[in-house]
Amino acid sequence: MSTTKELFAAMTVAVSEDPSLAKKFRGSIVFQMDDGEAIFVDFKATPAMVQTLESSKPPKADLTVKTNLKTMQLLLTKKLTPQQAFMKRKLKLKGNMGLAMKLNALLAATRKQLPTSKL
Repeated sequence: MSTTKELFAAMTVAVSEDPSLAKKFRGSIVFQMDDGEAIFVDFKATPAMVQTLESSKPPKADLTVKTNLKTMQLLLTKKLTPQQAFMKRKLKLKGNMGLAMKLNALLAATRKQLPTSKL
């Protein structure tokens, strides 16, 4: 499927090309992967900003999502919903649960930006 860098690149393009996401979220999200990589998505900024985090201490966000690459791949292929991942403890959430309920919109926008397999 895709690597963490490809996934974050697709999410960056999705956020920059879909201004309606900022209206839906109105908050900030940090995605922390098990491999140590993280991305900060700030929908409060105009335009919405996506930043790859280098430091081990991410900025304060309204919602923090902790997961691994395999779970993100399952979410993006619709083999797992965010709610299922949370209930199976494959997705850890901290912060504003209202934002967490809207993760499907961000995943759908990211899904459109990922390269498709020609198999």
